[in-house]
Amino acid sequence: MACACIVNCLREWEGGFETKIGFTGDQYKSVHQEMVTLILKLKKNEYHGRKFDQLLKQIATEGQLHPRGAANSHGFKLILD
Repeated sequence: MACACIVNCLREWEGGFETKIGFTGDQYKSVHQEMVTLILKLKKNEYHGRKFDQLLKQIATEGQLHPRGAANSHGFKLILD
């Protein structure tokens, strides 16, 4: 669902200025379904599925350790393997 929201926002700002676009289930059902399909495909991959599961566990753990508003809650980092 978050991906569908992001797609909506990108479409609203596509021309360089905001154009309000409604966000309804009918409009974004296909976007949501496509994302779910891709995630399921990712999870079926032996290597990347395992990495994805590890990432989800890490996000869940760090979210519990660093609640919203904590000083280090925006410690973005990129890990390439």
